Amino acid sequence: MKDLVIEKRKKKDIYFRTELASPLPIWAKKRFKGLDYYNYNDFWEIMAIYQILENSDEIEISNNFGGKELYLNYAKIEFEINSNLFSIIAFALKLNPKVLWLPFKDKTNIGDTYGAGRFLAIKQEMFIDGHIRLNFNDAYNPYCAYNEKFSCPLIPQTNFIDIAVDAGEKKPPKWL
Repeated sequence: MKDLVIEKRKKKDIYFRTELASPLPIWAKKRFKGLDYYNYNDFWEIMAIYQILENSDEIEISNNFGGKELYLNYAKIEFEINSNLFSIIAFALKLNPKVLWLPFKDKTNIGDTYGAGRFLAIKQEMFIDGHIRLNFNDAYNPYCAYNEKFSCPLIPQTNFIDIAVDAGEKKPPKWL
């Protein structure tokens, strides 16, 4: 798992530096040397349990531009870290329920990581027999962390993890 995440990080750095669709402004690509990450730590590979929320409620989630987007509460995910139980919600995009979104905030958001929170990429196939493996080493920043022209949904308070998740992407460079 570690090698896969490290390879994905390298590819993301190349993408940010070279691709037209990169969130980096053109002027920043020349200076960009790569994203800053916590060192990979097996501790942050967590087996969680989930409950699919059938007939789930729609939820309006505000974005950084003041607009709102419709999501569905897709699954309640519960996991334990250092004997503390946490519960967060995975959301599905109302317009395309196959697109899942697992946003979270934690205590690193006041220092090492992007203040508005980070995301984990999840897919419906990852939900197997009541369990899902979350790998916080894969946590990433939304595009609005790199460029104010991008709209990003604001993370609901229900997805605050009351510990420091020192895994995944850190803050973008200060010069950006």
